[in-house]
Amino acid sequence: MSRRWRRKWILLAVLLQIGAVAAIAVHKEWVLYNGRSLWVQTAPIDPRDVFRGDYVRLDYLFSRLRSDQIAPALQQRGLRRGEAVYLAMRNDAGGVASAERLQLQRPAFPYLRGQVVAEWPYNGYHRQDARSRSRFEPAAWPLRIRYGIEQYYVEQGRGLELEKMRGGRDDFQRAMLVELAVPDSGQALIRGYRWSDLGIRTEVLQRPERDAPDDQASIRLRLSLRNEGEQPLELRLRPDGCSFELRPTAQAPADADRMLIDREAFCAGRPAEVHRLEPGGELDIDFDFNQPQWRARVDGELKPLGKLPWNYQWRLVYRDPPPAGLRGRILSRAFHGGGNLD
Repeated sequence: MSRRWRRKWILLAVLLQIGAVAAIAVHKEWVLYNGRSLWVQTAPIDPRDVFRGDYVRLDYLFSRLRSDQIAPALQQRGLRRGEAVYLAMRNDAGGVASAERLQLQRPAFPYLRGQVVAEWPYNGYHRQDARSRSRFEPAAWPLRIRYGIEQYYVEQGRGLELEKMRGGRDDFQRAMLVELAVPDSGQALIRGYRWSDLGIRTEVLQRPERDAPDDQASIRLRLSLRNEGEQPLELRLRPDGCSFELRPTAQAPADADRMLIDREAFCAGRPAEVHRLEPGGELDIDFDFNQPQWRARVDGELKPLGKLPWNYQWRLVYRDPPPAGLRGRILSRAFHGGGNLD
């Protein structure tokens, strides 16, 4: 090949690379400008990428899913590493989306497209015989999904600033609300963020003693709220924790939801008291999980949460209509009834 043609091929290769990079940039800008808006809630942690500047790593509740959040057909079929999946989502009263059902087909909006991180169930599950398989239920291993929105790059030096804004592990923490731009493909990009109006702290007031009787086998927990916004918030609270419900974490087995006793009858007719939180104001809400309304039904018997296996972990989630103007969901850190916090 002559030197002239060699130069032409090199130039063409360079132009193709530049074109490919430009096409990616143009596509991202198109998605950011035209994609449908979807708000999700998360909290950052503090790694740094020394090659690409500061960033925060984002962890979402829907990054790990229990088997009951997966379409039944996929529970039977299993999923391969790298397989494309769609997560159907649902907006709550405050406009923040949460996971509803994972499936292979694209659902109606809102939804996200993701990829399976690791084979699910693990590769030895289907080789277990019926007798031993009960020890390897797929629900014991959450399905991990990556959506391409797990990192948010910021100006150099601002990563630690965001960490400080979030708050410490044992202090009040503010959730980051991330705005996603979602095209028809479901492959979302991060458009921006804002902070929740509430700082939330979860602390254990009392842990049970070893071998405690059933009526003393669970923890007492305190959920503290602080108004971090500029406007007053009015929170409606019913007695005996009736404004909250327990929701299992991704680590919990699929039957966790069904084990909890029905609290509707217990809470019916209980009037709510309005608590006004001025900017900077704080409110403590205590929960005694030794009370009978927090028991779980196991093999026909009522059991305290503190005596369930270690992987039965929960979050307290506010279930009544949220305060007007509140941005973000009210939920606790994950905990086990025996006293361990995540």
